[in-house]
Amino acid sequence: MRKITENKIFKGTGIVRNIKDQLVPTLGTRMMTFELEQTNKTDRSVRHIAVQMEGLGFKGAISNGHRVEIEGNMVNGSVVPTLLTNKSVNDCVITPRTSHPLLNKFIIGIGIIAITSFIFIGFTAFFMISKFLG
Repeated sequence: MRKITENKIFKGTGIVRNIKDQLVPTLGTRMMTFELEQTNKTDRSVRHIAVQMEGLGFKGAISNGHRVEIEGNMVNGSVVPTLLTNKSVNDCVITPRTSHPLLNKFIIGIGIIAITSFIFIGFTAFFMISKFLG
């Protein structure tokens, strides 16, 4: 089998092994990791390739033992799928759910306005109290 190198496009099919689906509290996202087990048809050698998906959630589902087809990029020793198709379950496509960038900017804008308003009200209250007390 070919050696997988960094920053290369990966395309392959294999069996899902050792799947872990966990919440990343610091980022507020879900991280799904598993090994893609591939068997060479000629010499029956087996290789395991690390796969990592991250998002707010996932559309579709995979489980240990499912046969999947993956297209993606090698990043830090793991395949990061751009497309993952579950061949065991009617070619179900697995995609990470992400929020819309405009929504993120809107939420950040609301946060900045709230903080600025809080500071303005605080300074105004301080000024009024200091004027009243003399």
